[in-house]
Amino acid sequence: MDIRHAVGVKVGIPAGKLADLLHFEDSAQFNEREKAALAFSEQIVRDDLEMSDACLARVREQFTEAEIVELTFIIGYQTFASKFAKAWRLVPQGFSSARPEWRSAPMQVLLLSMPDSFEHMPTMAIRMPNGALASLAGNLDSHHRVAVADLTLVQSRVRETVERLVRELTPDLVGLSVMTFQRRTALKLISLLRALRPELLIAVGGYDPSLAPEAYTGVAEAPDFLVRGEGELTFRDLVRAMEAQSGYADVAGLSYRTQGGFLHNPDRPITA
Repeated sequence: MDIRHAVGVKVGIPAGKLADLLHFEDSAQFNEREKAALAFSEQIVRDDLEMSDACLARVREQFTEAEIVELTFIIGYQTFASKFAKAWRLVPQGFSSARPEWRSAPMQVLLLSMPDSFEHMPTMAIRMPNGALASLAGNLDSHHRVAVADLTLVQSRVRETVERLVRELTPDLVGLSVMTFQRRTALKLISLLRALRPELLIAVGGYDPSLAPEAYTGVAEAPDFLVRGEGELTFRDLVRAMEAQSGYADVAGLSYRTQGGFLHNPDRPITA
């Protein structure tokens, strides 16, 4: 199942309990009722396990028949969500996204879509939430502060919107999602962001930087980073590397600017 660490933290589950989940049977973090429910869940979702009489008896000691029906529905729904995510290659936020011990102060991250839209793009499509940016935000470690701004909704006041966001949020990192026909706008936005807050770092990703990285590495408005290909894990690892000050050489799918020019790390494999 796609059980999200960030969601567990938000609802108040202690981090230590989440860390022990894979070993719940031997952990003192879980009571007998919780262990019975987890064992029941495990036998339902794992293809290599069959539902045993002992497991059914155990869960019936802790739950009423109505509660077991409800629990089974919840497990089934989460299993469906996991299969849906796999079919569409959505990146799960599993327990590997737990906050490492070296985490310090949260970073302020601002994600922007370009304001440009196709001439014949339906109005409804323009007003739909930007799924790509939401996915990037959702895959960052949960202690960071992330804001998403879809500039297609403010096409007549882009500059003032960006100025306000930078002033109010004081971002450490700004990410831009760019398609090919939006390249010129992206470069203008990079120049504006540099003027507003010279110390911030800028990453660009999307179809255009992935297919034509040279269009961003050889210009005066060059960003600090290119996120090539699927961005969820690469962007997450970039933020982790920034926070840890560990360098960027091990971040697959990333190109980054140095004094001697851009360095291009190996591509990140496509997420299965």
